[in-house]
Amino acid sequence: MANHVDDYIEEIKEKEESVPNVKGLLIINTQRDRKPDERDPVGQDQIKLAERENVLIITTVELLDLYERFKLGEINCDPVIKAFSELRGLFSNQDIS
Repeated sequence: MANHVDDYIEEIKEKEESVPNVKGLLIINTQRDRKPDERDPVGQDQIKLAERENVLIITTVELLDLYERFKLGEINCDPVIKAFSELRGLFSNQDIS
């Protein structure tokens, strides 16, 4: 799951000789052949792995709902940026007030 993150960290370490603080964000569109309300939830094993690897998983449905809330003026960028940088595991729109 975190291969791209690890590759990026190694690339930065080679250039700057320091270890960057990097956060992984994985946007997934699972079971896209099924209606969103008929899709199975993200598996607990994947969520645990994301938590362990400091990665935040966000489904496209949650991302689109988040974007809609932003466009309607219900939220601004600050809580979204904070959530994306601090949370790990599986993102839920309930994480942002």
